[in-house]
Amino acid sequence: MTDSLQSGQQDAPDQASEHHEHKKDTLTFRIFLGLALGFCVGLVMYYVPSEGSDLAAWVQEYLIDGVFLVGGKIFVNLLKLMIVPLVLVSLICGVIASEESKSLGRLGTKTSSSTLLPPALPSAWRCWWRKWWTRGRALT
Repeated sequence: MTDSLQSGQQDAPDQASEHHEHKKDTLTFRIFLGLALGFCVGLVMYYVPSEGSDLAAWVQEYLIDGVFLVGGKIFVNLLKLMIVPLVLVSLICGVIASEESKSLGRLGTKTSSSTLLPPALPSAWRCWWRKWWTRGRALT
């Protein structure tokens, strides 16, 4: 019986240390680690290569205009690829979940005003401004 108590007492610190190690390796920790490493790499790439050197040309041509540009475009396009269907599915699920026709009308009004109005207002402003500006220039 004392052996089982002693082994139980010895297992407790091991479990705590395993829990502590697992807690250290969380998603938040990885995100901040990547943020810090990216910041450090950016500082090194900005300050280390001197102007006109072969290293500066290589960094600009292959890393900045090559790998980072392509990788950034792929990342942004993948985000767009995920967000647009997510918004569409959430709108469809909201319409399907609505049971009353009155709430469906309010939901449709809110949805159309929040999705169609923001892009339409700047476009209308540009059209009006262009028409006003060309009319004013034609008179002078």
